[in-house]
Amino acid sequence: MTEHIASRCETVLNTTMAEMDFYHQQKTSDIKTIVTEHLEGEIALYEQILARLKNARRGLTPEGLSGFDDQPRVPGLYERDLGAFSGLNERELEMPCPHVYDAAPMRPVGVAIQEGVGMFLGSGGEEQTRGSGFRFW
Repeated sequence: MTEHIASRCETVLNTTMAEMDFYHQQKTSDIKTIVTEHLEGEIALYEQILARLKNARRGLTPEGLSGFDDQPRVPGLYERDLGAFSGLNERELEMPCPHVYDAAPMRPVGVAIQEGVGMFLGSGGEEQTRGSGFRFW
């Protein structure tokens, strides 16, 4: 009887180990595929960036800049809209709001929080908000 039970336990163990091995192989394969696709996408992206940077650098060589001397400059996409803002610099800038220069002392943050919490909890008076520390109850 014990040999029969040991044989069945061995079969269950071998089946479980085979399933775990198969799962591990699938997981490894999936991770390898995902990481490979991600890295290929990153390589393609940075190759495009590299091509654009090389093109920009090529435009800054003396040969690339020589073509600009012969042609008039073409206005930019938004440059025509700037004409509407030409009068922007003619008027003086306004002074900041009066509260910026207000010399009234500010309440400490702790007092402001206590008063705000006291308003929600219904605790009253200013005499409760004075002192150090927070009193929420």
